[in-house]
Amino acid sequence: MRLERLVTLSALGLLSAACSPSTPPTQPLAEAQARMRAAREIGAEQHPDARFHLKLASDQIVEAERLIAEGENTRAALLLERAGDDAAIALAAKEKRAEAEAKDAIERADQLWKELERASKTTRERGAL
Repeated sequence: MRLERLVTLSALGLLSAACSPSTPPTQPLAEAQARMRAAREIGAEQHPDARFHLKLASDQIVEAERLIAEGENTRAALLLERAGDDAAIALAAKEKRAEAEAKDAIERADQLWKELERASKTTRERGAL
């Protein structure tokens, strides 16, 4: 029983070592950082939902960099995927907010246009009297 357990644990250890990348996940790191920059450049930090996801992404990148320094490349790569996703969510949250603001502006412009038409009609009617 003990020998079987030892063999199983050894096999799992070898399997995880074989699956772990020997090189640091520099591409996922660059991608996560690029997504964060993109979100920041469009002002995502100005919106609470987006700011929250940017903070998560930033913290995950810092942790991934620590893991890379310790040689934990597999865990770092997974964390960097999450960081990239959180940065993408921040970008989407900002875009969603911008769409909502644009929709509100269009609705307000339509209201103002209708008010202008009514005011013009009233002015014409007064002039006809």
